[in-house]
Amino acid sequence: MTIRRWQEMMRRYNSNRLLPVKVISSCPSNCKVRFDFAVSRGEAYIHDYAEQYISTVAPMLVPDYNRDGDANDVDMLDYGNSRTLYFWANTDTWKGDDTFTQYSGLPRLWPMTLTPNCDDMDVNGRNDLVNLCPFRVDLTDFVREWGTVGVRYEFYTDRPGTVRFVPVRAKWAEVDKIVKETQKTIANIDLDSARLMRTYYGANGLETGYLLPEEFISLGSSKAGVMAMEFAGIGFFHPRIVVRSVSTGEKLFESSVAVVVHDVHDMFRWVNLEYSCGEETDPQYDDRLDVYWPDSEHADANVVFVHGYNVHPSEAWDWAQAMFKRLWWSGMDAGFTAVLWRGNESQVWVPGKNCYATINYHQNVLNAFCTADDFADSVNWLPGAKKYMVAHSLGNMLVSAARQFYGLEYEKYLMLNAAVPIEAYDPTGSVTTVSKFCMTPEEWRPYPERVRASHWYELFLDDPGDARRTLTWKGLFKDVDNTVNFYSSKDEVVANGDGSWKWPLTRDLAWYNQERARGFYLVSFSPQAGWQFGDNYQNEELIGVSDGEPVYRYTKYTPEQTANITDSELKTCPFFKGFSDHRIYGAGGGELVATNAYVRWYALSHGIPAESFSAGANPVPKWGPTLTVSLSDATNTVNRMIRNVNMATNCVPKGVEELPWVHSYFIQNSMFDTKILFEELVRQIGSTRFEPATGEEQNE
Repeated sequence: MTIRRWQEMMRRYNSNRLLPVKVISSCPSNCKVRFDFAVSRGEAYIHDYAEQYISTVAPMLVPDYNRDGDANDVDMLDYGNSRTLYFWANTDTWKGDDTFTQYSGLPRLWPMTLTPNCDDMDVNGRNDLVNLCPFRVDLTDFVREWGTVGVRYEFYTDRPGTVRFVPVRAKWAEVDKIVKETQKTIANIDLDSARLMRTYYGANGLETGYLLPEEFISLGSSKAGVMAMEFAGIGFFHPRIVVRSVSTGEKLFESSVAVVVHDVHDMFRWVNLEYSCGEETDPQYDDRLDVYWPDSEHADANVVFVHGYNVHPSEAWDWAQAMFKRLWWSGMDAGFTAVLWRGNESQVWVPGKNCYATINYHQNVLNAFCTADDFADSVNWLPGAKKYMVAHSLGNMLVSAARQFYGLEYEKYLMLNAAVPIEAYDPTGSVTTVSKFCMTPEEWRPYPERVRASHWYELFLDDPGDARRTLTWKGLFKDVDNTVNFYSSKDEVVANGDGSWKWPLTRDLAWYNQERARGFYLVSFSPQAGWQFGDNYQNEELIGVSDGEPVYRYTKYTPEQTANITDSELKTCPFFKGFSDHRIYGAGGGELVATNAYVRWYALSHGIPAESFSAGANPVPKWGPTLTVSLSDATNTVNRMIRNVNMATNCVPKGVEELPWVHSYFIQNSMFDTKILFEELVRQIGSTRFEPATGEEQNE
């Protein structure tokens, strides 16, 4: 271009005649910018040039954008492309290493009020680590050129007090360990018990930067040094490192990263289905469908989490954010949706125990069935071509019913501690001699199966049109597919009983006790069917006379006498205590069960006992063998196809034989103890963080 054109451009861009030139480099390197010019002055022809040498350096502050555990060249490329990091404010109330043991060692589920973790300057135990965002600090290029004597390196946060931080001795390739494992800070304190720091405003109203200690700066030579940050409020932030001259205070260089911080509940969808059971919902738990996490907006997948029994809406809220954070840190690049349903009807707060207790289990089984239709509609409507179900405990009853009966669409279904009898999925290989003996109360064992409530459906098998043949757990969810059953042999809630009677209102053996107590008022609040003896078949014995009137004693038929009861009689007049809806016995009983879903689900949930153990403590036989090695070692395609996984033995760190993986272990313990499970869930979902198996692995 001509000199005149150059001068015009200079004036247009900048009054001080300095042309702004931006150089973008994909890697640290060197380059030379050369400006050639020529001009004629009379007969003289003048040619000259100017050169500027430029060294491009690695950015000083880089987050692990893709959450693969390594702040590497991929993340630096994202930084160079001006990618914004999205994170959450630490309003979490979970403290300590175990959510259930806080405050003087008392067992404490989710108390009514707890202060947010950001109210103090502590890292509140391992449960709080997921709320720290690690940033790689790389000053290697600057230290090599400028050293640490004539310059100083300062860290700024934009909003003192809102951003807290602590320097950590972590390898750049292991930044995820800050979230999942105990690390040492630069002060040699375990990170999970560390105190956070903050910057301040000086007398001039400007932020006073934190002077990075030389021992922290020097970590860069061994590819280490991480700044872990906590955000106490929402907004737009630019954490940055500034290099200044010691002698003049002049800013020599500055590097920042763009961070947008939201309330975590604005980063995933929340669907409230309590209305499905006729409940008036609390407005504070209304649907929240607007999402401010762009990664999920553009994903073609959606992970749907469903909580279980005895979960208060406020607990479900906390469970949802804990699941989201742990899956997010494990590399989930799908959208996330949490579903609230009425699984806590009859729930009360127990002050002495500092926990919630839901008395009527069977009513909440019914609620799961009654919610299934709306659940299927809501999930099918969600964005994302592929849906992945993750359900815990009784939430699996809801998801399974939605799939079997109401057209729920999903890519894969990941079951956690399912409070569902195995026979519902596998009617042939699940009811064993041992399970049938243990699940049958002692007083019923001498009686033939044909007179039990669990076998009443068999009386109608000869009539394909009679829907009463469906009043059984056997094969109820036989078509539920694409599952992985994460069960635990150490589960205390859905554990296998030994055949003896236990007090039903306890956490230990709760599912087993509830199954054996079906039909009793104390447990189900609807004494029907189940393991109650009816009064239709009794022996009458004259035992005396009172006031001139005979007095009789009535005793139920002996097991031998039941042989005289015909099948036709049992259809209309069962040996067990009858269903509360007597229309079931009439001529139109089959049509009633077929056309009125509530009647069917009520009879099944309150009146029909299971004869198999739960899927939450056992493998489902028809889904194949259980994984035989820890998931930390299971990297080949064959192992990934296993559909029964014992979390107590397979979701443990290398060198550990098994863990006390109780019913809610996956949520009550921090990521330190559960990271293998969450990483496996993300593998099953199909995150791009985990590379596909190689050909060699596939051949295995």
